[in-house]
Formats: sequence, C-alpha cells, structure tokens
Amino acid sequence: MKNKFLNLLLFAVIGMGIIGCDNPEASMLHQGTFENVFDVKDGLLCPAFSEDQYSVANLTEAGLRNGDRAYLRLAYVYDEYAMPTPYMNVVECYTKVPFLSMSKKRSFKKELYNSPLAGIAPIYFFTVNGQVSSEAATYIWADDATQNVAVRYDKDYVGEFKMTLDSVRESVAFFRLYANLSPANGRVDSNTFPFENNPDQVCKILSFKMDWDMLRSELTTADMQAVMAQEVLTSCISVAVEGCKTDADGMYIPNRGYTIDKFKNPLYTGN
Repeated sequence: MKNKFLNLLLFAVIGMGIIGCDNPEASMLHQGTFENVFDVKDGLLCPAFSEDQYSVANLTEAGLRNGDRAYLRLAYVYDEYAMPTPYMNVVECYTKVPFLSMSKKRSFKKELYNSPLAGIAPIYFFTVNGQVSSEAATYIWADDATQNVAVRYDKDYVGEFKMTLDSVRESVAFFRLYANLSPANGRVDSNTFPFENNPDQVCKILSFKMDWDMLRSELTTADMQAVMAQEVLTSCISVAVEGCKTDADGMYIPNRGYTIDKFKNPLYTGN
C-alpha cells in the first residue's frame, strides 16, 4: 500500500511523448496503481463509493469470481489517444472479504466474545481517477446491504466476530462488534493481511449482511417509530479496544463508536 499518493500523482502528471494531434503517433500515457474494496459483478470489478466498473485482464488468475468481495491493488495503463479504456490488472489481493451474518443480541454467549482489539484498521478507497472522498482512508462504511469495519489484532491470535444492532436513535443506527480472540496454536486465521504500521498485528475486513427482517425484531416499539421516519441512517459501530474498562459483569465497555457512513434506510415509510 506504499507509494499510493505517488502513483496517483503520476496518473495526473505523466504524459509521455505528448505530440500534436496531427501526428499519427501522438500519445498521452497514464499509468499507476490504486486500491479499493471491490465487488465482482458480471465479470467486472466495482469499487466501493463509486459507480465505476472495471474490466481487468487477470480476474480468473487472481482467484476472483462473481459474488466475491476483495481488497485489491490494481495497476492501470491508459493512452488517451490509442486506447478507448485503461488496461488494468490485479497486482495484489490483500484479502478476500467473506460475507457474515449479523446476530440477535441474545443469540450467543457474550462472555465468549469479550476480547479487546488492538484497534481499527485504515482501508484505502481510490478509483482510477483518484480519491473517492476527502479522506484517503476510512475504517467503517456501509452500503445498501452490508455494514463493514476493518479491525486489527495480534498476529498470533485467531479472531471470530459477531455484530448486533443495539438500537436506533433518531437517524443513527448503533451496531456493536464483539470479538473472540484465541491463541492460534498452529491454526491459520483466514482472510487477514499484515498491518503496515506494526508487523506484530494483522488486519481483517468484516462485512456483515443486514437482514432487516431479523434486525427489526431487535428494535423496541419506540425505536421502530423513530427509524421509520428516517430516510437515511448513519452507521455507528462500537468496538472494544485495548484499554477499555469493564462493567460489573466483567464485560469490556466499548468505545462510543465510530460514526462515518450513511446508508438508505430500508424501513423508511415516509411518515
């Protein structure tokens, strides 16, 4: 993930052999790399926070197929005069991102999912045209179907996770992430990648599917009345991290949550 800003700068400034348009050999070449979380749809890569769709030369060789989600680095080459679209290929697959199911609040033993995490992990969201927002990286995001968060923890542990919807207040949906970290003892923790700022930690991207038929049963009557009046909701995901205090039952008290992304409310009635 290094040199991403340099690569994007190159995209903007590289013009190799810029010659007058009346020259049949005129060219303007752009090249570089960029990263995003991509969904594979109809053989194309669809980056998060964008309506773009990219055809890549080595989709099958990269182990990707329709329905997959993955955090990737793509390389591109584009000659404005000679090519109708950029030529792209996957140069690194940091991790695939399996889809997980959310849980009801009382459907699992919370004491088994009471591990504090080292923290959240930055994920980079770029398109071939540059940054997709004013921030180079983000930590949680949502689309119409999933709640997503990237976490980090000690590389010698295996992580298992649960997410619940705690409540909805006005236009904010409060989700809570529970973690169970246990020593690897020879086991492989799948779908992780190294944390670039600390070689002793790994990162994992978690994508939880929002089953609103199930989630609405978690809401009180007051919550339901409030949420049905909101056309757009904001995600707030609470995560227990190292240094958190514990409550009377010994459960870690998570931080107040990360509130970043907005998503269309499927329960909105317009009333």
